[in-house]
Amino acid sequence: MVIIDYVLGAEAEHLNAWVIINRLFGRETGIGDSLAIRQLGIVGATAVMLMMNTIFGLVLIQMIKLFIRVVHS
Repeated sequence: MVIIDYVLGAEAEHLNAWVIINRLFGRETGIGDSLAIRQLGIVGATAVMLMMNTIFGLVLIQMIKLFIRVVHS
């Protein structure tokens, strides 16, 4: 999920993995910080990004498993 967000680029305003990852590596993005970085700092924004992407990834995996189970039943 983080890779997909990074590939999509600087589209999101509130929680943007592209901006967070670039800031972690010390690269300037040319756009302003996301809301998460402004409110939580880089460490907090990184923790929130990883937590949210983990949760959404797990939900997506469960939905795919359920779909496969329904198709094969």
